[in-house]
Amino acid sequence: MAAITLAAPGTEPGPCLDEGCGHRYCRLVRCEAEEKCGICEVRIGYDRRYYGHGELGSVHATCLEAMIEEALEHRRRSWT
Repeated sequence: MAAITLAAPGTEPGPCLDEGCGHRYCRLVRCEAEEKCGICEVRIGYDRRYYGHGELGSVHATCLEAMIEEALEHRRRSWT
């Protein structure tokens, strides 16, 4: 699974700086950026890696990777 990054408004290929531009692409990107992370509840935002998770929705890559690392560490401790 590859992480996604939303480019910031006014950058290539980000949405227009004008929030009222009406472009479908711009509206979709802004909407995705406003979604809250299914783990930390902070908005996804721009220029930050995130994943689309089947159960949790959009989640920051750092949040999901930390959760996975924690689960792996718990499993490793249970083996010893």
